[in-house]
Amino acid sequence: MNKDGVKEYIQKTAGGVQQDLLFKRIIIYQQNPLPEAISIKDVIAKLEDRVPRFLCTDIDSIFVGSFDFLKEREIEAVYENGAIFITNEQEDIDDFLADIVHEIAHSVEEIYPSDIYDDQSIEEEFLAKRRSMAEILKAHGYGKFDMGVFFDTEYSEEFDNYLYKEVGYELLHTLLEGLFVSPYGATSLREYFANCFEEFFAGDSYYVRSISPRTYNKIISLQGY
Repeated sequence: MNKDGVKEYIQKTAGGVQQDLLFKRIIIYQQNPLPEAISIKDVIAKLEDRVPRFLCTDIDSIFVGSFDFLKEREIEAVYENGAIFITNEQEDIDDFLADIVHEIAHSVEEIYPSDIYDDQSIEEEFLAKRRSMAEILKAHGYGKFDMGVFFDTEYSEEFDNYLYKEVGYELLHTLLEGLFVSPYGATSLREYFANCFEEFFAGDSYYVRSISPRTYNKIISLQGY
């Protein structure tokens, strides 16, 4: 079943699905239970404390469950058409919180694309890091891709698979420490922004400021500060 089908099915059968509210407006449907150590109410409290309400205006629902379309893509969450779909298979409350905030970032891109990207400040920061990344990978014997791919800001499944399966995110985390918040932030401009946004609200905002100052300032500006 695709995302639209899942969304419609869960909403129609919501009587048998546990529901909660984020910001008294966004319905959280739990089709499958979270681990006992994770309280959805604690997650809601953390989200409402850390993420400004107005940054979530494009979200109307969050679906938590075991979804085949997430497993097939080997991802934990996705945002689309006002809804966040997220796996219930979470390690702890921090991972669950980070996954939701990451998808909130993608919804924010839908609301404020010009504010985020038009001045190209984040793009310039991202591409500078990509150049450094290319040099690091080459120095460690990973030179499969020519330099052109490192100047493409769009997501490439082929490039992501190379980083994930051939280089390995564990090694990348070590090689790119202090350059990207996490290896996934190196896969595209949009993921770079979402990765920084996630760390800003669900992790250490000072770390974002230290390694990605332009993106940090952009997030600050989105909040009206």
